[in-house]
Amino acid sequence: MKWSNKKDLLTNSNYMNKKKAFSLVEASIVIVIVGVAIAAITQGTRLVQQFRLNSARSLTQNSPVPATDNLVLWLETTSTNSFQPTGYNNNAPLAATSGTKVWYDLSRKNDALSTSNSPYSSNPIYIKNGINGLPSLKFDGVSQYLDFTDPSALVNGSYTVFVVEQPTKTSGTFNYFLSSKSGYCYIINTCFSLGHENITSGTYTIYLSNFSNYITTTASDISGLTYRTDRAILHSAIFSTIGSRKYFYNGTLGKSDGNTTAVNGNSGMTIGNAASLSGGFYQGLIGEIIIFNRALDKDERWAIEAYLSKKWGISVNQN
Repeated sequence: MKWSNKKDLLTNSNYMNKKKAFSLVEASIVIVIVGVAIAAITQGTRLVQQFRLNSARSLTQNSPVPATDNLVLWLETTSTNSFQPTGYNNNAPLAATSGTKVWYDLSRKNDALSTSNSPYSSNPIYIKNGINGLPSLKFDGVSQYLDFTDPSALVNGSYTVFVVEQPTKTSGTFNYFLSSKSGYCYIINTCFSLGHENITSGTYTIYLSNFSNYITTTASDISGLTYRTDRAILHSAIFSTIGSRKYFYNGTLGKSDGNTTAVNGNSGMTIGNAASLSGGFYQGLIGEIIIFNRALDKDERWAIEAYLSKKWGISVNQN
């Protein structure tokens, strides 16, 4: 294109400079808008997480758990009283000197019951965004676990156990999240365990066991029962020395029997490791463990299951 004179050339040059300047302004505005949008999304995500956490803490504070008789263990991951203030960081193992306490038992006015390991990397990892976006403890399935040495909750008497967990192990067997601490307990009625079995064999089973005296829940007991790693599970187990033994999966009865023989020997309990099983470390997330040293009635069980369901976003079908 030919320009008729210098004036036309100068005019076009000014136009092009203005266009470039305007383009830079436009780009700057777009960058600002994108930045604001990202900040808003990030802030929105944080607000949602904080809302969930505040809601969970409110549900915990007003739950029926402490008002139910014979509570002997209550471990959960959302309360400000659940961990030492300087003992946990996101995506890091619970930190403490070996033998000290890292997970506080809310049933004992914050007296820590779960002990720390040496090295501390054998402690589970605290994650802020765990089950249903709430803080949870993550176990690696290799070496991480916690012990509590008081066996009285499950020995020589009736008990009720509630556990909220989400497995992440995708193959193998022996994904037990709660078990006796003893290293050898194949003698009948000497140890307790609760967890997943036969994960990849096609005969997935949930075991509630006194070792050699157990009940198993499969798809024949609960229609469509399958091993899932994409959602949390609420396990409820009730044993009565004058009644029966029952296991419930998300509030649905899986299996029951007439066994009335209590666990009669126990050196303590382990969270995340079935010590008597080879390769028995648990892989998954744990949010809450509640134990009573008596068999709760149906209304009491329903009340606590309803609390855990609402708090952890678990759909239950109580029966």
